[in-house]
Amino acid sequence: MLSLRGFSAWIVSEGDQLEVFKPEEKDGGRTVCCWIPSRVGKKFEVHWMDVYGSGVATAGRVAVDGTTMASVALNGNKEEEKVSAQGVQLSESEYKPFMFSALQVTNSDFAITPISPDLGTITLKIWRITIMARNLPFRAIAARTDAHGPVHEKSKKGGSHVVGFGAAKKTALVKRQCHSVPYSPEDQVTPYVTFIFRYRPLDLLQANDIAPRPEPTAGLAAVPRNAITVKDDDPADDDEKIRALEEQLKVLKSRKRKPEPESPKISKRVKSESKPALPIAVEEEEIEIIDLT
Repeated sequence: MLSLRGFSAWIVSEGDQLEVFKPEEKDGGRTVCCWIPSRVGKKFEVHWMDVYGSGVATAGRVAVDGTTMASVALNGNKEEEKVSAQGVQLSESEYKPFMFSALQVTNSDFAITPISPDLGTITLKIWRITIMARNLPFRAIAARTDAHGPVHEKSKKGGSHVVGFGAAKKTALVKRQCHSVPYSPEDQVTPYVTFIFRYRPLDLLQANDIAPRPEPTAGLAAVPRNAITVKDDDPADDDEKIRALEEQLKVLKSRKRKPEPESPKISKRVKSESKPALPIAVEEEEIEIIDLT
């Protein structure tokens, strides 16, 4: 969740609030940006709230990939007043839900969509307004109801996501509209607060140190101190190791088969006889030849 200037905003996908990474304020404290993880095929909604009840009505305008898709008003007369944009409204009773999709890439120069500088962003701008009339008939505002078109492979956008739309659904309530004017001359040109959610695949966020990397599993962390690491070496090196082990085995076997030297005869002139030396037992080492080929 992001919070700024008495408002909060967050993204909910498939019932779960998405975690935000590296929030950053800009524009003198009027804009806050962050990163969120996106998953292809997952629907999402944009939620926001007037935390304290500002006393001023506001219009929240939602844009995805640079195109405005929804506008929803808050009265501003009570604390924690919440509202959401679930998708692009087709009529007063039907809408298409927002959904993360894979960006299509092509090598054709004849089927290229210009790349928006806002590709990969969900933007919520909250404008202060004065409501002049309510309960007006619905009028569509969205410029498009399909996903961003294919981009050229040279754009290096492969693996990126865009916002598409799910199948049309019925709204729980019939949508109506209101007529409003800016609250002040300043509010005519500058939004009161802006929330920007930059969405990317989670593995891409982790690779760029934006999201934390997963912790190693317990099984991998508890490696015995005497564990042997076998590297995937060159096969020629493996042959050399095998030949060395075989030579060592031959030496040990020859030592075992070599006869013991006979003890020399003891002179009778020696009064005190020396005890004969005990034979030295050669323990055959157990050599295991491992085939690494």
